[in-house]
Amino acid sequence: MVKLYSCRAHDGDYFWLRYKHTEERLYHNLVIDGGRKANASDFCEMLRTIQENGEQVDAVFLTHFDRDHIMGMLAGMQKARRQNCIPEIGKLYLNTGKGYWQHHEGGNEEHGSLPEESVWVPSVDTRCYTAGDLEQLMTFLQSYGLEERLCSYVVQSNEAIWIGGAKLQIISPSEESLEKLVRNGLEPMQGPPTIPYGGTEPEWSITLDELRTRTVLEDTSLSNGASIAFLFTFEEMRIAFLGDAYPSVCVEGLLKLGYSAENPCCVDLVKLPHHGSEHNCSKQLFQLLQTKQYLLSTDGRSGRLPDKIMLAKLLHGCGTAALYCNYDWWQKPIYRTFFTQQDREKWIETGRLRLIKLMSGNAPENVKSGFELYGFGRDW
Repeated sequence: MVKLYSCRAHDGDYFWLRYKHTEERLYHNLVIDGGRKANASDFCEMLRTIQENGEQVDAVFLTHFDRDHIMGMLAGMQKARRQNCIPEIGKLYLNTGKGYWQHHEGGNEEHGSLPEESVWVPSVDTRCYTAGDLEQLMTFLQSYGLEERLCSYVVQSNEAIWIGGAKLQIISPSEESLEKLVRNGLEPMQGPPTIPYGGTEPEWSITLDELRTRTVLEDTSLSNGASIAFLFTFEEMRIAFLGDAYPSVCVEGLLKLGYSAENPCCVDLVKLPHHGSEHNCSKQLFQLLQTKQYLLSTDGRSGRLPDKIMLAKLLHGCGTAALYCNYDWWQKPIYRTFFTQQDREKWIETGRLRLIKLMSGNAPENVKSGFELYGFGRDW
């Protein structure tokens, strides 16, 4: 049995994955990212539920240190400590500068003590990216005695990670993309970013069919390039969690695992990278990850994400799709022109594209037999 909870994390990511064999009484728990600081209460309540169930958090994966992925965990852990409701935590997976240098140079004096706050990460949106937040998180983990459980060097590998009977295969980052962050993320970026954060409203007037061949540039964010992405396999269920990773790096990781256009990786669900950005998806990535069911995490508050080009490429690859969302972003006034009349007639009214808002409580979406998908958290 697999239960995946997609938390309403505003424009961030926060997922709670529960799974167990039929003969097991207790669930295993994986947490992937923690959302925004405003998710503190949601994170605290999740920890309380796990503790009251007599379970543990088997592992936490923080895909990268952007604020919309880690601050909810930090604030939620702090709140849970005050309320004495932190369950046993097994492992934490997060790439850090210290972890990189420890692996490559044995943590020598020059690099091994490098404070995370000195890793300055450029971005068009300063609300989302600051390694100073990572320093806060590391300080908290150390104060709570969890630093020794941190795996701080996570890259592509043919060797799987096994957690509670589940198989996890890392497909991002590559050695090169992580090294680029650590070595080149130490100086402030001069000038504006070369790649915009998301799509633009003018492209909304173009149909999905016309946009499917549009060429886009790949993401250049250093922190996104070092994002952890992995395949999760348990019994007959497989999920691709893609974080905010580069599509080229994910493709490289899948090819290293033996997948190809002739031998694609069949999955039950793909968590779309970077909240549905066109700069983090590609035709080849969609070809290698075969599915008709996708998960999107964003509230669409800015009108920038998700991108329509991403959706066009997705539909071009699979023909029909179910897009599970933690918010009904398409109902917001800012998105009233996102779909053209032709888009609605061809894709939505025919059911070839199903937009599904995940609901909290006891109303899951059944991805397949034994795999339930839920909404979780406050509906901001």
